[in-house]
Amino acid sequence: MGKLAKSYATLLPATALLVSILFGSVLIYVLSLQLNDLEKQQGQQLSQTLAYQLAKAVRDPLIHRDKLSLQVELDELITLEG
Repeated sequence: MGKLAKSYATLLPATALLVSILFGSVLIYVLSLQLNDLEKQQGQQLSQTLAYQLAKAVRDPLIHRDKLSLQVELDELITLEG
């Protein structure tokens, strides 16, 4: 076994390890960006859904100017969030 073979025996595994770590780091970074984007989208959809449900629930009490029913709906919403 020559000096060149010994050099490759240590160089190749080190290179493979370095490439694996670099690839893993890039992959983790990309996944982190995607998860943050999904989290933002989910928050927006949840906000829109809650606003739609609240608007639907208070539609009739608003039309009939029923303050008690409006207060009950808002109290239930606050209880659900807390």
